[in-house]
Amino acid sequence: MLRVQWEALVLGKPERFEKGNAQAAKTQTEPHWLAGLGHEYTTVEFDPQLSPEPQSNGDLHTLYVPVHWWKQREQQTNRVSVAPAISVSSNALKNPDEMSSDSMQLWLALEHRRQASTSFQWLLGLCADHRFGSYKGYPIAGLLWQPSERWSVRLAFPDSNVSYKITQAWFLSVSASPDGNEWHVLDSELQRRSKYIREAWHLEGRLSWQFHPAWTLSVAVGRAFEQELQFSLEDNRVEKTELDDASSVAVELRWIFLEDP
Repeated sequence: MLRVQWEALVLGKPERFEKGNAQAAKTQTEPHWLAGLGHEYTTVEFDPQLSPEPQSNGDLHTLYVPVHWWKQREQQTNRVSVAPAISVSSNALKNPDEMSSDSMQLWLALEHRRQASTSFQWLLGLCADHRFGSYKGYPIAGLLWQPSERWSVRLAFPDSNVSYKITQAWFLSVSASPDGNEWHVLDSELQRRSKYIREAWHLEGRLSWQFHPAWTLSVAVGRAFEQELQFSLEDNRVEKTELDDASSVAVELRWIFLEDP
């Protein structure tokens, strides 16, 4: 499996303030938001002898529009994220008139953080997306720990992360999280419809370079394990097959439009 992803956050009002600045501290209570566009390409290679035929060459695309809103106030932060998405195979993407409601997705996340001490925060929330394969809602719960200015640790369900600030511009992180998705697919003749549901867990190392206040480039190398692929055919048969552990490469570009120069 190979995956390439890019994401650009091009609209919004990012939160920027400095300690000791009274005016900035006042704006800390204002809501802030970001919105953009992203694309994830995944290719899966199948055994030629696999039966029944998966009804797709394994070229899968997900186009999404992320919108993030958050508000920081005293000792707490609230975040809302929404991302409508289209998740289809390449032949469905080339023939948009063949798409249906099965091609559409809506990812949601609500998260509340509260300061427990100078270095600890706890978080609670809810998510609804395809990270566990089929669409489902599930809770978010865990702790955030910042032992120093350079280190940041997130120990939570369903995803955890350890990050290190190398310099003011370079960041290194390691994360573990569910990595499923669902795609609406068509065969090459556009006659047979199917649905792919992938379940997996993903371990990833990421190196990020903020080469400009508005621009961040990230390169990530990951490993997917405990993978399972489920695909359904028109006659309502559902087939499941285990996938080998696989490596992935992700390239992410974040562009934040800054109102101030």
